[in-house]
Amino acid sequence: MLKHYYDLQFSPAVETIVKKDKKNPKRVLRDVKKQLQNNGIGTKSQQALKLQHELKKKKNINLIPNIKSK
Repeated sequence: MLKHYYDLQFSPAVETIVKKDKKNPKRVLRDVKKQLQNNGIGTKSQQALKLQHELKKKKNINLIPNIKSK
């Protein structure tokens, strides 16, 4: 078969219709509601505390390699 591979005749490509997956409308509504509800921390003071905490973590991570190298 490998000897005669180039002698084979193939038919032209045929177009096919690709169906989109149907989503359950109730599931779609739940997903949208979940995304809208997931805003994270709401108050400005909580956001400020979270930012302060993240900055402190980054600062501590930068200090750790300096301590180990001494």
